[in-house]
Amino acid sequence: MPQQVEASGTPSRQRPGGACEECRRRKLRCDRQHPQCGVCAAAGVACFTTTTRAPRGPKRGYLKAMQARIAALEGAVSQQQTDGDTIEPVCIEDGTDDLFTPGVEQLGWQWDFPVVDTENFFHDTSLMIPTSYGSSAGSTTTGSESAVSAPLTRPFDDVTSPETCHSLAAFEDPSGLYTTNISTLMQAELDQLYFDRVDSCMPIVHQGRYSSWARQATKTRQQMGLQYTLWTAAAAASAHYQGMGELLYYEARRLIRDPEEGMASPSTTEIEHVQAWLLLAIHELMFIDFRRGWISAGRAFRLIQLDWARYTDDLSSECAPAQWTEVEQRRRTFWMAYCLDRFMSLRSGSPPTFSEQNMIRLPAPEAAFQNDTYVLTGCLADAIASVDASQTSPFTECIVVATMAGRALSHQHLAATQPNPPRDFWDRHQLINSIMMPRMAAFSLKHPSALQEADPVLMFVSLMWRATVLFSQVTVVTEQAVSAADESGFVIAEYGRRSSLAAQEVVCIAKKLSQVNWFKIHPLMPIPLSLCSELLNSHSGLDESVGKRLPLVQEVMDDIKRFNNLGRGFYNYKV
Repeated sequence: MPQQVEASGTPSRQRPGGACEECRRRKLRCDRQHPQCGVCAAAGVACFTTTTRAPRGPKRGYLKAMQARIAALEGAVSQQQTDGDTIEPVCIEDGTDDLFTPGVEQLGWQWDFPVVDTENFFHDTSLMIPTSYGSSAGSTTTGSESAVSAPLTRPFDDVTSPETCHSLAAFEDPSGLYTTNISTLMQAELDQLYFDRVDSCMPIVHQGRYSSWARQATKTRQQMGLQYTLWTAAAAASAHYQGMGELLYYEARRLIRDPEEGMASPSTTEIEHVQAWLLLAIHELMFIDFRRGWISAGRAFRLIQLDWARYTDDLSSECAPAQWTEVEQRRRTFWMAYCLDRFMSLRSGSPPTFSEQNMIRLPAPEAAFQNDTYVLTGCLADAIASVDASQTSPFTECIVVATMAGRALSHQHLAATQPNPPRDFWDRHQLINSIMMPRMAAFSLKHPSALQEADPVLMFVSLMWRATVLFSQVTVVTEQAVSAADESGFVIAEYGRRSSLAAQEVVCIAKKLSQVNWFKIHPLMPIPLSLCSELLNSHSGLDESVGKRLPLVQEVMDDIKRFNNLGRGFYNYKV
């Protein structure tokens, strides 16, 4: 057929689309005649045209998902060969077929390893969630869909479907529990990632004891739940394993949720079970959903309260050295829950769950804990009253600032219940400041700026001190007790001076945070950062130079939100 030539002499280009399927198959030029084109008429075949076509190429994130699948399969093959077993390819009919375009379906088989969209795992506001975890209200899937995109604020359904159980629990370990198959090398690497990048901010797991029972063939379900929780946190802090993050997360939830659904209620709760819920709650606050994470934290709090006698120390006698590591691990678990409770309460305005009036000794230094070195520590009241911070660890400093934050919050709650605050309001405020200001100065003296930049816990504590000072001073100004207790205006002047100084320090810390690798940022950093941003923006008495630099705090907060969703959950706090 001769080519049509336009008036300019240039051969005309056929418009895209509209060619019949027979011409497409034979790669011939179609004249698009209806009801039958010339090629189909000459060949004597039916002529039909498809108007809608699927987009070409694999879905976004397919390459990363395939890399994760290959790594897992190589580990499975290596593990099976070590055990002397044989590996056979597994064919599946559903599950991941929707990741392939129609032109690639001739592959005929796929490995039985779930594929997730990991392109924007850390940055998107939605998370790919298996159908069993979707909302129970009107959320359905059809065909071979194995995951649906849901907003982070959508609640999860705790009922797991058989299809999801099959994909998440394809292998059975010697203890009879169905879990995902991860090679020994991958397990060791995930363990090391956790203790290298995560444990410093949440130092509640004893590495030696964990490694001892983690290598055993038979483990309790609570221990396996903690193990998968640690792997979940490690995968979230690794670009190499982020494609497996969701798989590990759902498996961890299944393992730690199942013991609570049993018919028989145990008299005591294993420490691994409490630690798993606590660590998973922090992971959910960062990457999943604020509501989901806070509910999981509440489970950990209640499990501690159920076994309160086991966490309480006998202050009149010392612990036996042989049992010290186990007791210290319980102490650290409680104090981590205590800090999370106080920090979240300060940000949301809700009353704390745990009281500072308890008989639990403070945690020992990190080196002593990991090396099983017996250390007799004091109580919380001693650490708060002491103006010498030379003997305290970063974890203890975190507990001290959490306690002072709780006192500032209680002070605000008491003021709100009294329409006309009496004289004791001002006395109580002066008492809090007489403890808080020297203690913060002692912390800054022991841990200068250079040390804070190298330790995410110290930088978090430093910013938390400034947030507590601002919160406490705002409480005074918002109450009518100021006019009754301060006729000379000294309180207002002192408030302005402290607020300006705290604002300058907050801006300096925010500038340092903007230059720090996100692996070095504390998981709970959005709490004091967002609180400082709101309190400073609501205060009109700051120096002009400080006011011009306040947008930097919000910029850092917005930057942290890209990989930490905790800042997005504070929706009910009012300054």
